[in-house]
Amino acid sequence: MECISVGLRIEFREICCTKLVLRQINDVFQGAGIQPSQIRRNSNINGERRSRIEEYYASIDWSNVVDVEKFLKVIELALSLSYFDENGKENIQNICTKEGLIVDEYRVKLLKPDNQDKKYNLFKRQFPAGLPFGKDKPHVRIFSDDGFQKIEYEMNNKTMIIQSKHEIYPNFSYKNLQAIYNLDAHTDESLRRFLLEIQTEKEAIFLKIMQKNLT
Repeated sequence: MECISVGLRIEFREICCTKLVLRQINDVFQGAGIQPSQIRRNSNINGERRSRIEEYYASIDWSNVVDVEKFLKVIELALSLSYFDENGKENIQNICTKEGLIVDEYRVKLLKPDNQDKKYNLFKRQFPAGLPFGKDKPHVRIFSDDGFQKIEYEMNNKTMIIQSKHEIYPNFSYKNLQAIYNLDAHTDESLRRFLLEIQTEKEAIFLKIMQKNLT
């Protein structure tokens, strides 16, 4: 399975063709340890810069994490160049985020399914205080801790919170939700009632189906 979609490769190629000259394209790819390879003669690629990028692409095994991480290094080098204006950098960051990559200014990383890379935990970045759900939304408390501003929820009995330690990504299911509260199919009656009470009529129907089929 390829780690980087064809769509991202095309969009990055086109941005580079617009913003970089041939020498700079060589610099970012070779600086990341990627050498060009031959492409098919009957390929419908026009333009010297576009063809050169495709030559570099041809040497990458997109299903190999080591190769893909070299390509992500190319993106990082491109983001660090002064030749890119802020709009160009933002475009690159946006397509990477859309791809599901973790973008932190000039750094770009794959989201690891086993979530071992805690520093780049996507769920924690999106929901630093956790994701609350329930009929009543909790109050938020902002406080200082060791010189940093932190946020946390003040709990009540009508709210539950999913936190990053629960390893949400990927493939979170109702079974995962049961595990968070140490429940199983025989002991989660209160959770099922709670979830149904906070939904609209249509959402409740969907939730019942999910509870029945995705546990």
